[in-house]
Amino acid sequence: MRLVMSDDYAALVSGVIAVVLVLGFVEFSSFQKHGFEQGQAMVSELEEAETDALQSMRAGVGPSPEQLARVSEARVRARAQVLPRVVGPLALSLLWVLLSSVLAITECLVICWAAIDGHGPAPWLAKLSLYASATGIVALLIGALHRALMLPRLQLPPSERTDEASEELRIRLSVYQEQHRGRL
Repeated sequence: MRLVMSDDYAALVSGVIAVVLVLGFVEFSSFQKHGFEQGQAMVSELEEAETDALQSMRAGVGPSPEQLARVSEARVRARAQVLPRVVGPLALSLLWVLLSSVLAITECLVICWAAIDGHGPAPWLAKLSLYASATGIVALLIGALHRALMLPRLQLPPSERTDEASEELRIRLSVYQEQHRGRL
């Protein structure tokens, strides 16, 4: 199959790329917002637990076993969940920035090709625009699947999660409590 640019193909691929760019911006914003919100929630939970324990220490009472367990649980949860809840969405937003850059450059090239009087077949541009728009569509579908399958699971309260990170958190917390049972 030999791909070549034509006026109809340029109009079609230009419209597809424009739509993918708009939807990609929405995905980028969504992933970035989700990553920052999850990161802030994790930091707030950890700061709240540590502040509570520090206030007890400043009062001269010393932190209670419950306060120490809460600080430990918040730290273990933060370590176990920082990748799926914070780094993952931010990495996906970075990938959208890169893909959007390729799509925008491709869109500019298609528009420039269409503006040239007596433009030639430009098979390289036909392939580039096909691959870029197909990659953008696939990325949108992956983002939709991620949103449908992963995000609801990551937003459940820790007691209701069934993923490996939560199981690891429960194991670490029980080991910590066993190790410090005499001190708590």
